[in-house]
Amino acid sequence: MRTERIIGLIALAGLILKFMHVVGGMPIMIIGISTLGMLYFGFSFYFFSEKKLANQNIALTIPSGIIFSITLFGILYKLQYWPGHGYYNLFFGFIACPGILVATYFLEKNSVDDMAVYYKRMMRRAIAFSLLSAVFFFTSSETILKIQCRDPVMAHLKYMAYFYGENPENIKNLDKYVHVQDSLENLKDRKSSK
Repeated sequence: MRTERIIGLIALAGLILKFMHVVGGMPIMIIGISTLGMLYFGFSFYFFSEKKLANQNIALTIPSGIIFSITLFGILYKLQYWPGHGYYNLFFGFIACPGILVATYFLEKNSVDDMAVYYKRMMRRAIAFSLLSAVFFFTSSETILKIQCRDPVMAHLKYMAYFYGENPENIKNLDKYVHVQDSLENLKDRKSSK
């Protein structure tokens, strides 16, 4: 569906902007992924059908929408480094999405021509979500931080502060490093302006 693609592109644009450190990239990504997850959760019967809502397998549509929604929220939690970072959601998606793929494959073999488009769309989504959940499940949060920060010391300090924040020393080290980096940048700006 066109709505699904547009929201997916908004989420992808937000992710790219977040990793490029553009202001506003993170809220765009959060809004895009969470909107897509909520739409899959509540309106999967609309997105997975062709033109008629009757041309679908409701017993496959509703659980698939819920599973895809849970997987999207797991990805969002992992990208935002929120507590729990979606480990269980991603694990659930990592196990359940290939199950949907297998079920769709066998149902497509025995389907009538009216349902062919529905099963093809469902297989594409199941493949995409299986790959996404596998990538994000096996990619560590520290690796995502290293990609985002580009400064290995900053990435390590952020990792320690995010995931071991109960130790105040980790947060102090991060603040001190950021302060020193800002001071060095200000000094460079002053020298270049002279």
